[in-house]
Amino acid sequence: ATQSTTNRNRQQCLLEELRSCGDEMSGQQLHRRLENGPSAMGLATVYRNLRHLQHKGLVRAGIFPAEKRFTLPLKMTATTSRVWTAGVQ
Repeated sequence: ATQSTTNRNRQQCLLEELRSCGDEMSGQQLHRRLENGPSAMGLATVYRNLRHLQHKGLVRAGIFPAEKRFTLPLKMTATTSRVWTAGVQ
């Protein structure tokens, strides 16, 4: 698979996992949910792909005390999910 296909697959996997949880999750929580399955990826890869999803408008970043978090745009659709990722950027 090409790098862009791999990235798209990872991003799709992240969105699907977020939809299935039905709640907000940190990047670390998301990583732990994926680490033993077929869609396992490193923690840095999780955060990198969350940033790509942010640039695509599928998640948005908010600054909170001592951390940067990502969440969905205010208007949620069937193709978006919510995520909160911890970690200073």
